[in-house]
Amino acid sequence: MDYDLLERASHGDMAAFRALQLSIQRGEGMPSPREMMDEYVANMPPVPGAGHRGYVDGRRGWTRRTLIAAAEEVGRKVDGPVSVHRFCKLAKCSDATITRHFGGGWAELREEAGLQEAKRGTVTWTEELLLLEYDRLCGELERPPTWAEIDRLAEASSSTFRRVLGNRADIEAAHAEWLGNDSGEEE
Repeated sequence: MDYDLLERASHGDMAAFRALQLSIQRGEGMPSPREMMDEYVANMPPVPGAGHRGYVDGRRGWTRRTLIAAAEEVGRKVDGPVSVHRFCKLAKCSDATITRHFGGGWAELREEAGLQEAKRGTVTWTEELLLLEYDRLCGELERPPTWAEIDRLAEASSSTFRRVLGNRADIEAAHAEWLGNDSGEEE
């Protein structure tokens, strides 16, 4: 596949588009979207301070290099293994930021930073336990917490809340129902 031709066609060059059509008709086929992205990223000029996909992440400007440095720093400050939850709290980043820069997620970042693997927590976060934790945060803040506040103050991460309970509206609805059931009402 001629990626230069593909790029020109994607930018509106009709001659390149027609040539691309002909190459597909001749059976040369199209690369998968992943192959196209890999080729594009491989040929992209580097951006100073950018992550492996060529952009700087978020307000803090996280890159692969700065995430590895932060993980190494957390590893020096903490005795024993570091969990993704603990790293995110101490480094003030989200698990989504890690996944964005490391295809293998926390395991890849941990390995590149030379951190020990943390043992899995003994807590299985059920809906009941998460609602109890959410209720504690609501009482502490005197209002529903934001995702950032959940990551900073809760024992479970915001991704655990999302996975088990859903989005914020779902969580608030479940919390309201839980409060009604918790006060002794039967359905």
